[in-house]
Amino acid sequence: MAIATHESLWIATERGEPHPRLEEDLEVDVAIIGGGMLGITAAHLLKEAGRTVAVIEADRILGGVTGHTTAKVTSQHSTLLQKIASRHGEAKARLYAQANEEAKETISRTIDMFDIDARFTRAPAYVYTTEADKVDELKKEAEYAQRAGIAASVVTETELPFPVAAALRYENQAHFHPRKYLLALAARIPGQGSHVFEKSPVTSYEDGKPCTVETAGGTVTADQVILATNVPIDDRMNFVTRMKPRRHYGLAGRNDDAKVEGMYINIGGDSNRSIRPYRSDDGPMLVFVGASHPTAHKEDTRIPYDELERFALQHFPKTALQYRWSSQDFYSLDHLPLVGKIGYTSRNVYTGTGFQGWGMTNTTAAAAVLRDLITGQENPWSGLYDPFAGGRMVKDMLQPESFKAQAHIAKRFLGDRFQGRSEGPAPGEGVVTTMDGKRVAVYKDPEGHVITRSATCTHMGCIVNWNNTEKSWDCPCHGSRFGVDGNPVHGPATAPLAEVETKTEKKEKREAEVSGRR
Repeated sequence: MAIATHESLWIATERGEPHPRLEEDLEVDVAIIGGGMLGITAAHLLKEAGRTVAVIEADRILGGVTGHTTAKVTSQHSTLLQKIASRHGEAKARLYAQANEEAKETISRTIDMFDIDARFTRAPAYVYTTEADKVDELKKEAEYAQRAGIAASVVTETELPFPVAAALRYENQAHFHPRKYLLALAARIPGQGSHVFEKSPVTSYEDGKPCTVETAGGTVTADQVILATNVPIDDRMNFVTRMKPRRHYGLAGRNDDAKVEGMYINIGGDSNRSIRPYRSDDGPMLVFVGASHPTAHKEDTRIPYDELERFALQHFPKTALQYRWSSQDFYSLDHLPLVGKIGYTSRNVYTGTGFQGWGMTNTTAAAAVLRDLITGQENPWSGLYDPFAGGRMVKDMLQPESFKAQAHIAKRFLGDRFQGRSEGPAPGEGVVTTMDGKRVAVYKDPEGHVITRSATCTHMGCIVNWNNTEKSWDCPCHGSRFGVDGNPVHGPATAPLAEVETKTEKKEKREAEVSGRR
């Protein structure tokens, strides 16, 4: 089936008004680099607390991970509570559950306070399994949730059009349209000394008293800086080594017959599957997300879309799929987000990352933590999310997952450099090949024009892979992504892939020089 739009449902149905570029020097209390859900929510909360803020976004606000989410507003995060309890103790698992429950209600109160039409809808959230040996895992998660004060139960009947072995049900959860909510908050930020800037890539920042943030159009001087860029730019404490990047795929389409009111995600099976309803202006829709994999680990990224489409149409055959998209999340190795100061000795720079695919509530909780750290208020979740509390960074480095990740990176760093030459790409495609002994990324546009860039990621030197559905160069080591022109589209890399002259270009250049001397 041909899907009409390779675009997120949320972006396609809520474009938003543009914000200006940064074109002058200015001073604010807090500079926020990144205009996703964390950046916009933190800016809103800080302005409400009396601070002046400047949100500085490299592209358009809310067009990255936030614009490509599943948009579940829920404290139900699969079976994460028992993983947190196993690693950090049950007390911290309870804090995590409570932080996300409170974040859910914060979003609800904010929508009511400002009368935002975000299609916020209360609904139960389920984790289901079709495998009998996974039922005990659901029961264990239910016990942790109940002890955290959440109304949770294990059931055997759902609305799904196929049988389940069991499902863990959380009551009073929600889903919404994330851009309708966040664009309304963003519209409230400018004024009274506060700003939102788009198309203003940050070239550097300096921690200090005050801090400075540099862009091509101007310098922002601020008392504090928040790095709200999904993964910290200029990652001086190597947060990326404490996380794993994963790609996710989404489909959405009209379905007038599906009787699905709740939100669902599975455990077990060969691949993850998430289902949720959405009522658009044109009628009821279903949203499917899943088929995730480590970034740049699929040679053909059409396959995950095909898998997800088969699942959707097998169980909901009357769905007219209209939208498809993909996204990327970073998963912390110890199952908790990393929110707080950027380093042990950092004076005034903060960050939030590692939200593990549950960004709607985790970023809301993180924004409240950052607001309170900056304004000097107590926050019950700050110790939970602190990237360095209790020797957390050292413990991360000693985890088996960390050693496994570093071994994988070393293998890719070395092995990808010695692969053979590839044939040239077809129009609209890219390949990594060898030229003059160097690995290069070659893209041929639909008209046959060729763009050649170094295949070496500018973050830490791994070799990028071609993503044939997003038309991008993706790094298999730390998740950086680049457009066909070599410019970064997702961190941690901030510098573009280096330009490479082909033999033809070198020959033409030499001939032009010779001709010029004549």
